[in-house]
Amino acid sequence: MVTAVREFSLEHHLLDCLRHSGMDCENLADLVSIIVSLKNKYGIQPFTVAASIGPVPASVYRASHAAIRHAKQADEFAAGYSAPA
Repeated sequence: MVTAVREFSLEHHLLDCLRHSGMDCENLADLVSIIVSLKNKYGIQPFTVAASIGPVPASVYRASHAAIRHAKQADEFAAGYSAPA
């Protein structure tokens, strides 16, 4: 007996593999559409795709952005500070 196998699109496979990559949804969708268009235009061969990191916990995300803000504020303060003569 022959069974029907559903074939998923390249776009579906890429989104499935990269959904936990930490990329913004819009950027991920843009990246996937670029890859799919290159495959359609130039016929690139199949390749392996894997996210290099897992989902980023919100606490880590907030902490990293707080550190970046703090560094920017320190730079702005240092830029505006003039040493006494």
